[in-house]
Amino acid sequence: MEREILKHFSFCVSIVLLFVCSSSFSQQLDPSIVGMAPGGRAEKNKDDGMETSRYVKRPKPAIKPKKFRTVANAHDDTTLHDPSPSDAQGPVVAPLPTLTEENSHFKTDNVPQPDPHVSEAESSGVGQRMRDLVLGGDFELIDRYRSFLDTEDIRKNIFEWTMGATYFYNSSSSPYFFRNYIASSPGAFLGLNLWITPFLGIDANYRFSILSEIKDSPTIDIYSPVSHSWFEIGVKFRRFFGISLNSSSLTFGLKYADYSMSVQPSSLSRLSQHTRGPEAEIEISVPSSKNYAWNLGFIAQPFMHHEEMVKANDLSSGTGNQTVGFGGSLGGEYRFSRQSRTFFKFTTIWYKSQFSGQTRATDPVTGGNPNGTPVNNVFYFIDFGLRLGR
Repeated sequence: MEREILKHFSFCVSIVLLFVCSSSFSQQLDPSIVGMAPGGRAEKNKDDGMETSRYVKRPKPAIKPKKFRTVANAHDDTTLHDPSPSDAQGPVVAPLPTLTEENSHFKTDNVPQPDPHVSEAESSGVGQRMRDLVLGGDFELIDRYRSFLDTEDIRKNIFEWTMGATYFYNSSSSPYFFRNYIASSPGAFLGLNLWITPFLGIDANYRFSILSEIKDSPTIDIYSPVSHSWFEIGVKFRRFFGISLNSSSLTFGLKYADYSMSVQPSSLSRLSQHTRGPEAEIEISVPSSKNYAWNLGFIAQPFMHHEEMVKANDLSSGTGNQTVGFGGSLGGEYRFSRQSRTFFKFTTIWYKSQFSGQTRATDPVTGGNPNGTPVNNVFYFIDFGLRLGR
């Protein structure tokens, strides 16, 4: 009996041990850790043809090197090559040549060279240089220049009208009585400036006397009414030293100047005159405050044509003459706004005439006929005016 019990107990223990061993063995045969042959099949033992389970290390896939396109075949998308060790960092670009003794033989035969006989002035074009000199640049740049200016800057004006009152004093000195006199009178003036660009304008001015007279006799107080008039027209070139509202400026003008004095035909000892010719003018404007500026100008009339117009008498200072004129001005201008400014100016003009030949009429004071008569005709003006811009 005891033997039978012991036999059954041993059989149960064997079954339990067999169950434990089979469970442990199945865990070791986990498919995730069992090495498989390529293609998913288990590797067979060469000796007994049985499938064996063993641990294997899967090899990492090899990384294929990138292929780079060289500079030589960059235009061909299909031509590629394996990178060399120097290409591993990227495409290699040749360095620029430097002007040293080692590479002084660097050739530039394929690089087009400018013609040494063509100067820079010729290449830019004479017409373009003249346009920039006269207009100050092309119209597109001028419009951009105007857009940067202050709203109260006078460079934005296209039209400027000038009007005002003047008083002048005229002293004509000569050893010949008929050209020796003094006259003074009030007057008025009008002017117009048309600025094509802020740097180029057309200028026209007209000035005339009011109720002027000249003494007509050397012995008694007889006066003859006369009229004086001045007319100028020409172009102005203006340059500014800065872009701010209170920038200084320099103006250069080339004009035609005309002065005439008309005497009534009934005059006994006076004659009419007419002087005309080219004029060059320079004016400098220097602001001293936000709204005030000083103006300084110079006038030159080197080639004037002067003539005496004889009417009812034979008066003449000579057979011919040479006449030049010079002058200057000083004044100030106060700016209320870009559209309205007021100004004053002192101006003087001196005409020097040297006649040739002998006078026709006898001098009533000296009783002679001088030869080579000189005449100095000087004008002094004081102007008060208003300048309107738009």
